[in-house]
Amino acid sequence: MSEDGKTALVCAPVVALVKHESALVRRGLNDLARFALRKARVLLVNDHRTLLEEMERILTAGRYEVCSTHRYEDAANLASAFLEARGLRFEPFGHWVQHGLPAREFDPQFLMVGASTPTALIEQLWNLHVSVGATIFWGEQGELESLERRLGYCPDALAIPLDGDEVLHRMGLLLAEAWTTNGCSLDAAERHLEAFECHEKALGLDPLCVSAWINRGNCLNRMGRPAEAVQSYEKAAEADPSDYRPWVRKASVLLNYMTRPEEAVQACDTALRINPAGTAAWQSRGDALQDLGRCQEAILCYDRIIAMDLTAMGSTAYGARVYSDAWSAKGRAFGRMGRHEDSIACCDKAISLDPDLSVPYRTKALCLEQLRRFEDAIRCYDKALELSQGKASYWNDKAVCLGMMGKFEESILCCENALASEVPPVLGWYYKAYALESLGRMQEAASCYEKYLVLAPTEADPGCTEYAKARLLDFKSKTKASRQPAVG
Repeated sequence: MSEDGKTALVCAPVVALVKHESALVRRGLNDLARFALRKARVLLVNDHRTLLEEMERILTAGRYEVCSTHRYEDAANLASAFLEARGLRFEPFGHWVQHGLPAREFDPQFLMVGASTPTALIEQLWNLHVSVGATIFWGEQGELESLERRLGYCPDALAIPLDGDEVLHRMGLLLAEAWTTNGCSLDAAERHLEAFECHEKALGLDPLCVSAWINRGNCLNRMGRPAEAVQSYEKAAEADPSDYRPWVRKASVLLNYMTRPEEAVQACDTALRINPAGTAAWQSRGDALQDLGRCQEAILCYDRIIAMDLTAMGSTAYGARVYSDAWSAKGRAFGRMGRHEDSIACCDKAISLDPDLSVPYRTKALCLEQLRRFEDAIRCYDKALELSQGKASYWNDKAVCLGMMGKFEESILCCENALASEVPPVLGWYYKAYALESLGRMQEAASCYEKYLVLAPTEADPGCTEYAKARLLDFKSKTKASRQPAVG
């Protein structure tokens, strides 16, 4: 019998690789159920008790017969007992076989493996990839029916016959999703190179895996390679033109990391043509329009979000965060238009929806400062600093406010806090120089102005740059004049 003439049927009821996130478990169980025989018998092994209970609940509700343990060392013994009662035997680290039956022909009741570390997951993925052929029975329909009768299965519970290439293809798609998910965990742990390799492995298995292209782009952006990230999002859009997510991610990188707001608006427009209800696309579009000075148009974008019914988006907290972001951004737009009271009202609404966000406190503080309500502004800056764990730009903002209050010593301390951050903001040197000059400490101020001019990027505020140059020139000319010998 030729290889091409055989029929491939999946005999393994359930094969899954899962991590400790319940959402991924649920998705994995739902996706992999199509490989399962009805009323499949499954052995679960996972050292995360809460996750194990969730897996049991899902499978039991689906009428699977479940045996489980949270101790990996107990798994082999449980598997042996689990199968022995059914006339099967278990060979640890090998295939599960019926007495005298070749392993390549029968590999049933595969256990669901939980991985506690990314490395363990990679190892399990590779082992599954190598052994996937052993989970398929190659033979004629009659041979399989004979095998099923010998094993006591009910013939009407058989899996649907699939072409062997199709089975391997489906398994490859699942492996690709698992690889890129693992890459996300590595990315979150700041192990970006390893994460990138996982996303590349996923795309090797499934070149059209949209999530892998998107996650690869996110990884590249975190590695400081935004242009390559954009290219990855474009590949994701090519893989599935009906998916709006790549366009949203592209817009975010163009706006926040490449200072290309016009292109960001175009990307958002494409995303919204695909999904007009995409809140992230409306938010990014509004933010890009603000950067282009088109604040009234930006407000219309935020109003679209505020008018939406987000009850179907999941948790109440998630919906509140989306609404809060929209109100906060609307407040920023009003602030840019000089409508400070309207801005404060929007910020208060954002804070009432989600009091743990720092941005609306900062926006409110800037508006209070413009209204010369300095003490109220300082309280908002302090709250923003508390919630952001000392964001450097917020220290600079507070320094400016204190300078406007004439509290230059306190302003200098804020600048020093900003400059002590992991990525010191260049403006910290400018604000510190201004405060020092206001205290008459001209030599120290000149040194700070010099550092600012050396470090300031070419696109820095021209007003600050020109002022720093003028003050430095004035200081140097006065110093030179004071050193001239007296004539007489």
